[in-house]
Amino acid sequence: MMKLVPRLFTLLGIALLVSGASAKPKKQVRVANGAWGGQNITMNVGEKSATIEFGCAHGTIEGPLMTDAKGQFSWKGTFSAEHGGPVRIDEQRPGKSAVYSGSIKGQSMTLMVKLEGEESPLDTFTLTRGATGRLRKCM
Repeated sequence: MMKLVPRLFTLLGIALLVSGASAKPKKQVRVANGAWGGQNITMNVGEKSATIEFGCAHGTIEGPLMTDAKGQFSWKGTFSAEHGGPVRIDEQRPGKSAVYSGSIKGQSMTLMVKLEGEESPLDTFTLTRGATGRLRKCM
């Protein structure tokens, strides 16, 4: 019986090593470059970043845009509110840190925008790949 216990621990250790070695890393999928658009939003995805234009704001997302195998994502970026009326040439509108999260299914993206430190999201948008966004800039 005493010789059996060390063998059980050895077999258990081997089983844990094999199961850990066969665990697959999470598959990530890169979002296709190009335009994504919807009501009050347009997003242009590039190789290393994305720019977003809203009805009365704009934003950026840094880094290649990746989703998990289920199409879900959470990207860090910036969000800068705009205002109606004339804009001064030297006017600087500091961006706030934002999280852009949601999912992609086929050619459709659901995008939720949440400012860092805020409990509630600013808004949720539905975008379509290759579509031109329908923007109405603030007045």
